[in-house]
This record gives sequence, C-alpha cells and structure tokens, in this order.
Amino acid sequence: MTVVSTFVLLHSAWHGGWVWDRVTPLLKEQGHTVIAPDLPGHGSDRRSFSTITLMTYINDIQQVLVSCKDPVVLVGHSLAGMVITPVAAALPARVQCLVYLTAYVPRSGQSLLDLSRGDVDARADLFVTSSKDGLSRQISPQGVAEVLYGDCDPGTVKWVQPKLRPDPLRPTVEAVTYDEGVFGGLTKFYVECTRDRSISLTRQRQMRKPFSFQAVFTLESDHSPMISHSGELANILILCSQISRKRPADEDAASV
Repeated sequence: MTVVSTFVLLHSAWHGGWVWDRVTPLLKEQGHTVIAPDLPGHGSDRRSFSTITLMTYINDIQQVLVSCKDPVVLVGHSLAGMVITPVAAALPARVQCLVYLTAYVPRSGQSLLDLSRGDVDARADLFVTSSKDGLSRQISPQGVAEVLYGDCDPGTVKWVQPKLRPDPLRPTVEAVTYDEGVFGGLTKFYVECTRDRSISLTRQRQMRKPFSFQAVFTLESDHSPMISHSGELANILILCSQISRKRPADEDAASV
C-alpha cells in the first residue's frame, strides 16, 4: 500500500498558488493531498500591502498547517524559505519534512535582503523596481523571461506574465526570528537549481552550510522548475516524502 502525504506548496515573490498547477496533478495522481495557498497580497489575496509583514505570511501558513489532519511536507520556493523556516520551528509536530526549492535558508535574525546582498552571480536586481509609495516591488517582463523562466519557451512566459502581481516589500526587509535548536531537529531537504539567475548556485550552497540536510537534490534548471521541469520536481518531492518517513532519528545528512 502506498503511503501518501499532504504537501503544502508555497510560491515565491510575484506569484501565487497557481504556479504549482503543473506539479499538483502529478502529486495527486499518486494519491497525495496538495494545498497551494496564496501568500498575503499574492494571487487572489487582495489584502493591502500596507498591512502585510513577514509575520503576516508566517501566521497565515501556520493556520494552514494547524488545519491539516496530519503532518505535512512543507515546500518553499525562493522567498518562501523565509516563511517555512519559522513556521516549522514554531510547529514542529505539524511538519513531516521541509523542502527548500532553490530557496532562502535564513539564520535567526536574518532578512531576505541580508541573504541576497552580494550575490554577484544573480541578476534579479537588474530588473526589479520599487513602487513610488515604497510598499511593493515589481520585476520587468525582461526579468521574468531571463531571470525566472530562462528554460521556458516564449509561450510559457507569455502565459505566466499576466498572472504576476507586484510583491509586498516589507516582508523582504524584515528579519525572521525562530528557535534554531528546534529547527535543527527537523528533517530537511534542499533542491538546488544549477541555472538559477535569481539565487545563484553559489549562494544556494552558502546558505545551507550552517544546517544539516537529509539530502540535497540537483536540478539542471532555471529558477522556476515547478513550471520548467515539473515532472522531475514532482518526483523529487515524492522521494523527499518517502525518505522522511523512513529516516532514523540520528541519521546523518547526505547528498544526492
């Protein structure tokens, strides 16, 4: 009998839960439950950017986990690494495992701005501008094509573009705080993307050095494998679920 899991899939900046539309059916075909919520101010969530902080993200996702019957496979893409980290540390019993998909992995006290600063091989900042009111940031169409969806055909990029929305700015500059001791005891996986031009491969590897990961998977992919390499990514997520159910409490981290 196949053991199934509940996957909570968190999107990154400018996107919404829709970004997982190619991965979700692949997980559901295997009997898994999938929840892909919109973070506050993203997708169909229309809360005012003036009210949205990093803690708003965290509180919303904590409520998602509390509402689930069983512990979840909590997946965070890019910016969402800033969310899944404190959520899991606050609710460790609600987390089967964590999966960081070319995502930020903060130490307690760090912000996304801290982690992105000095990433000389990343190009996202060349295409990102802030709104006049200082509440949001936007990425240009050229940046979407070159930085986020470099492996995708023009038709896919054209499909994505109108779905993107401005991104609340405050959550990117606010520091996250959490219990690193609790976090250290959680089962964690990292999926690195070798052709990522938003978070360089070098920075992906630097960020995870302070932490122990059960396994690291490498995708020859751009920043958005949920769109560009959905089949490969779905297989990795399922494998993470399977490994985490079999993991001895004292097993060392490994690379794949």
